[in-house]
Order: sequence, then C-alpha cells, then structure tokens
Amino acid sequence: MSPDSLTPIQQKVLAFIAAGYSATAAALQAGVHRNTVANWLKSDAFREALEQSRYEKQLLYWDQAQAVIAEGLNNLRTLMYGENVQPAVRLNATKALLQHVTMYLPVEPGLILPEPAEVLVPMHKNAQPEPAPAAVPIRKPPTPGRNDLCPCGSGLKYKRCCSGKTGLPPAVPPADTA
Repeated sequence: MSPDSLTPIQQKVLAFIAAGYSATAAALQAGVHRNTVANWLKSDAFREALEQSRYEKQLLYWDQAQAVIAEGLNNLRTLMYGENVQPAVRLNATKALLQHVTMYLPVEPGLILPEPAEVLVPMHKNAQPEPAPAAVPIRKPPTPGRNDLCPCGSGLKYKRCCSGKTGLPPAVPPADTA
C-alpha cells in the first residue's frame, strides 16, 4: 500500500494533523472516530504519511516561532532606541536582546564568557528584595521522661506528679529537711 493509495478521508485527517491538530482532533474534524485513526496506524503507508504530516507540523510550528521571535526582537529594538522610553526599560530591553543573541552565538574554544550574575548589575539597591533573615530555632526546655524526677522538686517521679498537668511549674530545688 503506497502513500498514494490513501483514501480521501485519511488524507483529510493527515492534512488536519499537518495543520496543527492532534490526531484525536483531526479525526473529529474529518468526521471519523479516533479509534478509526488508531486502526489506520496498523497500515505502513498511513504510518509513513502520518510521520510526514507530523514533520510538516513541526516545520509549521518552527516557522511560527521564528516569526514571533522576529517580532519580539523588533519590539525590543524599538524599546532600546525609542526617544520617550525610560532608561530602566531601555536597559532591560538591551539585556533581554543581548541574552537572546548570546544563546545563538557560536562559542569559540577557550573563550570564557562571564556568568550572567557578573554582567547584570542591579540598578537600585532598594529595588532588590531583602534576603530573608536566617530562622533562629527556638529551643524549649527538654520534657522530662516519665520515670525522671519531677522538675517541680516534689521528689516524685514525673508520671506520678505533674505529668497530667498542662503547664510545668518552674523547677524548685527540694527543701532541706533537718
């Protein structure tokens, strides 16, 4: 079965896929069930045509992405050279354009590029967020074990004295009995 022997409905589904539709959406647009497309995948000719359609879809997306990138770069150039543009906006547009361009430049062997943090210096100290202070752990006094002496100073075990109470009394030294 050659690619020319595909039915018109199969060719229509493939055209929808090449135009950017998913296989399920293309089947819906062509008026067939998605399982029908799944059954067509058992055919070598349809699989080859589907691969070609997906390749054409990728080319379509690549062309669209290049058009959007070109438009974005033109907008950045307008911001860079506009007369009524604030200096901060102009600087950010220049940084974005340079960052985009450096992604696609070939790197020469032995060339050491600076890290972005070294190049991008903040404009205003006050505009940067303050680093969060380091959290200082709050230490609670250790809870006595059940069989330890009670910290209230009664001389009893903790389980028989203050274990059921909500708050521990401050530690009181035991009274001397003479």
